Amino acid sequence: MHDDTSQRNWLDYAALLREAQEGLEYQRCLEIAGEPLPKFPEAMYHLDSGLSENVEAAVRQFARTKTWPELSPAESVCIDARLHFATWQLLFCQEYGVSKALVEGSATPDVPEEEAVLEWMLITLWNKHGRTQMVSSAKCFVRCLGYSRS
Repeated sequence: MHDDTSQRNWLDYAALLREAQEGLEYQRCLEIAGEPLPKFPEAMYHLDSGLSENVEAAVRQFARTKTWPELSPAESVCIDARLHFATWQLLFCQEYGVSKALVEGSATPDVPEEEAVLEWMLITLWNKHGRTQMVSSAKCFVRCLGYSRS
């Protein structure tokens, strides 16, 4: 059974994720990863892992102020990957009526709810599941283009 109030609350965050994507400057992912296509999944993993401290600081700033700091093209790509992952997680939460109590358990009391949800989706969930999902998706993309595993 779906909880309508929970669904409405999750839907409110969809607009926030769209707002977060506005203004990010992107270059082609392959150029940023700097690797031939068959090595793209691993290159993206290392790129995101290496920039995680800067990216997480940028996410926290956006969660607080709704503006992004100045970002490198590589940081923009990493944030874009997190935003796509968070969008799918948000849709899952909406579809299955996931309670926001899940987020509240990981938030500190003095952090506003909106900030807590953004940090939970773009940092906590990303570090637990998102980076692995990004690599898996990139591997499927590479295989779809006809490259074998390497």
